[in-house]
Amino acid sequence: MVRKSIKFLALTLFLITLNIQSAHASVSDINSIEDNIYNHLKNWDTEFEIPYFNYDVIDIIRKSAAKDDYLSKSLIGLRVKGYGNNSEVSVEYRTTKSEEDYIDNEIKTTSNAITNSNMSDYEKVKAVNDYLVNRYDYDDTLQSNNSYLALTTGRTTCQGYAMTAYKMFNMIGIENRIVIGSINGVPHAWNEVNVDGKWYNIDITNDDYVGSYKYFLKSDATFMSSGFEKNSETKYQPCSEDYVIS
Repeated sequence: MVRKSIKFLALTLFLITLNIQSAHASVSDINSIEDNIYNHLKNWDTEFEIPYFNYDVIDIIRKSAAKDDYLSKSLIGLRVKGYGNNSEVSVEYRTTKSEEDYIDNEIKTTSNAITNSNMSDYEKVKAVNDYLVNRYDYDDTLQSNNSYLALTTGRTTCQGYAMTAYKMFNMIGIENRIVIGSINGVPHAWNEVNVDGKWYNIDITNDDYVGSYKYFLKSDATFMSSGFEKNSETKYQPCSEDYVIS
């Protein structure tokens, strides 16, 4: 039986107050603005200004956040107020900066404890999977939906599993994605991981629920046969085969 995670990702709310004096920027200027925004978001800044305002400013902010899956899933509120050629940006995150510092410290300590440089990619991914399966229980109240609540309460939804796994995989050098999709039409989140140059699906939430490795390093076809579907609006890596232990 597949765990259905009903309360998955709250829709990001974009509110904008327009006082337009449109600014036309070159591609290089836009790239610089995106980098500026990304640095503010990565620092969990809640208020900042950017030297640009136009009708596409919201898209530029969203594109900047999309450079990192964890970051883009952490934004829950955004307000932009334009004045002249500038924008005042207000951001609401799922967590505070101090909570993110706690998450990073906890993940660094844990990752160093459960993995080492002599382990293969497969062994590292399995270590993270097993750790989170043993550390977390599913939160049937659907309230614990971020890594901080997951780590401090030991209970979380699919979102907490996937976001914590994303940070742990990054910490140990495993390229990965947070996948947004559904199971039998119900919103769900899981991960893709790159093991020895090939991409695989891994759903730690449901591995925990069924108490096996049924959803560990599987192909898109295998996941689809269980009712999984990836969000077609986002480009994910194709996972063409199940992992075979040699």
